[in-house]
Amino acid sequence: MVKFLGIVDLFAALALLSIMGEVVHVGAFSFLIVFLLIKTGFFWFDMGGFIDLMVAVLIFLSFFFTPPYLALLIGSILMGLKGIVSMAS
Repeated sequence: MVKFLGIVDLFAALALLSIMGEVVHVGAFSFLIVFLLIKTGFFWFDMGGFIDLMVAVLIFLSFFFTPPYLALLIGSILMGLKGIVSMAS
């Protein structure tokens, strides 16, 4: 189960990188937002849950405008690291 959540984290990191300067596909990213919010509900008081919440908010904001490049880059790095650690455990 942890490895599956790690794969979702890596997918979210790639999704954040794909937002930079591109048109966002609402249908594909809506599923990702819902899944990240469900994960946040399970791990609410953990740093990983906070990262999931912030990435879900960044992806949601990208539906309306392109968030700052630095915010997308930091979110992508943190989510990618979280995914790699989940895959290693």
